[in-house]
Amino acid sequence: MEYHEYLSNLTETAYSYPILLPRSCLDYSILATIFVFSIYITTMILSMCGNTVALIIFLCHPDKLCAHQKRIRRVHSTMVRRPKSDGDSSTNMDGTPSTGKSRPLSVRDTETMFNNQYASTTTQYASRPFVSPSVSSITNSSFNYYLASLAVSDLLMGLFCIPVTFTQICLGYWPFTHALCPIVVYAQLVMVTASTLTNTVISLNRLTGILDPMKQRRFSSANPCRHTWFRIACIWFVALTGSIVQLVVTGVRSEAGVDVCQEGWSGELHNRSIYTVVLFLVLYVIPLAIQGSTYGFISYKLWKRDTPGELVHSVEKNRLKEKRRVSMLSTFSTFNSCPISDQHTY
Repeated sequence: MEYHEYLSNLTETAYSYPILLPRSCLDYSILATIFVFSIYITTMILSMCGNTVALIIFLCHPDKLCAHQKRIRRVHSTMVRRPKSDGDSSTNMDGTPSTGKSRPLSVRDTETMFNNQYASTTTQYASRPFVSPSVSSITNSSFNYYLASLAVSDLLMGLFCIPVTFTQICLGYWPFTHALCPIVVYAQLVMVTASTLTNTVISLNRLTGILDPMKQRRFSSANPCRHTWFRIACIWFVALTGSIVQLVVTGVRSEAGVDVCQEGWSGELHNRSIYTVVLFLVLYVIPLAIQGSTYGFISYKLWKRDTPGELVHSVEKNRLKEKRRVSMLSTFSTFNSCPISDQHTY
């Protein structure tokens, strides 16, 4: 009985004085607190500076995204205004002579001829790592907008979400207003969802470019501004609408006399478990499986595929080996014939 009374008194004392329990980093050591805060401040400064610089670099020239399409339209207008002579033979897009009445030249036909011109140039210089400037610029510009979306989500996370959460962890309680609690948790989930979906879309976009690069190039060059912004808008729409649950269930709860910002499901542990499992699958398992499979397949295709100019390089290498072999044989024959000529001379 005395032992049980001692345990009950000890429990009551612990709950009566919650500061005795190690709830925050301030309860451990001043040096540890200073060390943690210094690492946090340094990381935050580097993260914000890096994301800001990346955002400026990615969006410094937004007109470059549509530069290829404008160039195509200028070429098309020039070709349409140019009069066609009687001696010109009508041909199809594949180079075969056409029969029948020719249809008017469209912007898509001009774009196809423009891209085929760069493709033929690339074929002629297959031994060089040459890529069409128009195609590479349009691809890099589209990819820059995805990276800008990632930079925005990381920057907002670093500015508004992480400092508040880190303050609660270090102090051991919620020091801000109660209305800020669900907003911060909602913003955190939005940023994480946007980053995850953006990385997944980037992996799928790269997979499409590996499987059918010509189709991907035609689809992207048709209207790159509209397609890129539509995908990014869909990503942020899903992130904003899918995180509304946090605005309803998250709030400031009192535990042992201490206010803590956390989820509260009113005793419905079953619903909380279902929500946690669904969130884990949607934000971690499924994106990880998609990105792992896509990048694994891309790595396999790139490992098995011959790089441009590799065949020419191997042919030149074999030819050089043959030249060296002939040179060695001629040198060996000349060296062996020297004693014979000496014998005939003397």
